[in-house]
Amino acid sequence: MSDTLPDVTLPAKTPVDLYAETGITVGTKVSVQNITSSDVRVHVGVVAPTMGESGAALLVPGQSGENTQGDSGLWAWSVTGGAVQVVEVV
Repeated sequence: MSDTLPDVTLPAKTPVDLYAETGITVGTKVSVQNITSSDVRVHVGVVAPTMGESGAALLVPGQSGENTQGDSGLWAWSVTGGAVQVVEVV
C-alpha cells in the first residue's frame, strides 16, 4: 500500500494538476476520491481543461474513481471548492 498523501485542496473554479500537487509520477494509475460535500470533476490531459467544456468525469461526494495507467495528465476542480484524496493504485 502507498503512503497516505495529504488531501488536495481544490479552490473554487480552478483546475488543479493532481500529479504536480501529490508528487506522483505522471502516467501512474491513481484512485481519486471526492472527500467533500460538493461535486468534483476530473479531466485527463496534458493541459488544464477549459471551464465549461464537457468531457470530464463527475465524482459526487464520497465517490472515487481510477484513471488509466499511462494517462498524460490528471486535473480536478470544483465549482464551489472542495478536496480530493489521491492514492497510487498498486
